[in-house]
Amino acid sequence: MNITIKTSTGHIIVRPDTTWEKNSADFYLPDSISKVSYTPILVARIAKPGRSISPKFASRYYDAFSYGMLLYPEDYIDGSEEGFASASCMDYSSYVNRDLLPLSDISDDKPFSLRANGKEIFATMIRKNLLKSYVEEAIVESSSKVYLRTGDFLAIELSGRELIVSRDANVKVDAYYGETHLLDFNILA
Repeated sequence: MNITIKTSTGHIIVRPDTTWEKNSADFYLPDSISKVSYTPILVARIAKPGRSISPKFASRYYDAFSYGMLLYPEDYIDGSEEGFASASCMDYSSYVNRDLLPLSDISDDKPFSLRANGKEIFATMIRKNLLKSYVEEAIVESSSKVYLRTGDFLAIELSGRELIVSRDANVKVDAYYGETHLLDFNILA
């Protein structure tokens, strides 16, 4: 199971399954990291394998969705391709709830929000038709570059990277979809 990501700048990258933190366990900053940024994500679970998927059939390739967040150790991102690749491979830095939501739960009136220490740091409300459009476009685009397998996640970054914590602080992170509590973990220095 890999996590294929459409970045906020429109690039397609892949994170290995070792980056997925499915139990919302706390994230401990390694000694080599002084600051961590985040991006909120929309996630779809791939329901069947495919490559070069046509827009006409993209709706058949996912069966559940959720929201989450990706963490990036900023110390690794030095402007080089290798730096960003290293930051994207850090273990347990992709937070997606283990229990994705069925497509029938997509609602036009449920916001997604992220909170750090109780303060809202990101919020959006994506309408049902737009959510499906985002996911299906990302399936078409990413499948032209990588083979999507059953059980993989497709993540779409909803904004660019923003600093969430530095070495001298701890942060409690919560994520909600409407009233549904999706994530609850700490980033500990």
